[in-house]
Amino acid sequence: MLFLIMVLSWSVLALGLLDQAQIMLEEGHIREAIDILEKMLDSEDPEELGQVVETLYNLYFQEGEDEKAIEALKKYIERFPESYRSYLFLYWIAKAEEEHHNFDRALSTLKEIALNFPKNMTDPYQIRKQAWEDFAYILHHIQKRYQEALGVYQNILIHFPENERKLAIMNEMANCYEKLEEKEKALAIYEKILCKATDPFYRKLATLKIKYLKSEPVWSKKSLSLLYKEIKSAFLSRNAHNLEKLARKGDFWVGQIFSEFEATEFESLKPYFEEKLQVAENIEVGEPVPTDGFYIIQIGNWPDSEYNILYLLIAQENYGWEWKGIILSNRELEKDVPQPWSGFSFYF
Repeated sequence: MLFLIMVLSWSVLALGLLDQAQIMLEEGHIREAIDILEKMLDSEDPEELGQVVETLYNLYFQEGEDEKAIEALKKYIERFPESYRSYLFLYWIAKAEEEHHNFDRALSTLKEIALNFPKNMTDPYQIRKQAWEDFAYILHHIQKRYQEALGVYQNILIHFPENERKLAIMNEMANCYEKLEEKEKALAIYEKILCKATDPFYRKLATLKIKYLKSEPVWSKKSLSLLYKEIKSAFLSRNAHNLEKLARKGDFWVGQIFSEFEATEFESLKPYFEEKLQVAENIEVGEPVPTDGFYIIQIGNWPDSEYNILYLLIAQENYGWEWKGIILSNRELEKDVPQPWSGFSFYF
């Protein structure tokens, strides 16, 4: 038996360090694998070092050692700065900074990628274009620097004319103009999207946005408290007609918890509300709760066997405080999640 153990030990040692690390991982020995890989961080072979760094990056994050994960990527970038892998690793660093809400650092790294990526370098993952788009996203949706975001979006359209996300970029530009209260410029872009789009999603979205911008905003209120008071009254009095008057015209967003949202109009949902309100008992209307740029109002005891909770999405938009969407949920889906809406990115 001792002889067999010695043979097995020698056979493992005879393998390369990468193979040894892989065996450790397959056997669940993560720390041992990390120890082996760390010994290879001085490798001068770009392919070998790349594999080592990628593996360490994932293992460090798995172990909650985020700073070490970033440092591992930097080791490769310092050694082979002009390689494609280095730009990929820079992008990973930017996304990690974004994940930790270090948005200025993320912007700096994304800008470095976008401006310095060699034009003659093959870009299978479209890192340069993605860096520009992420740069614009942070300016637009996180830091609310709409004028600067517009400049980046325009740059993307100029430098990537065949971009498959051209309509999405145009939609983002229109949204920036909305935030800057330049309604006519926003309308012009939505109308252009409507003329050019073959994708039914963007055709529908542009149509709804045009309706929103051209409607008399009777649904908007000067304060959150006033809008909440009227919404609460409409639910407790089971008045679907009053709810319809309070929901914004044009793009009204609806979705299920932990899923995608779609643009629609409240009037298409009115029959559903009329049906449920007729049989509703002891409806509970929660207080507005702030989260990620908007407010949530929870409607409890909702008489839907599949979705017994509603979340109303309220935000300060172009015309004032507006009810802009609904999330359908249920207790079973939420049982292990204290705040099921936390982390939602609801930027429309």
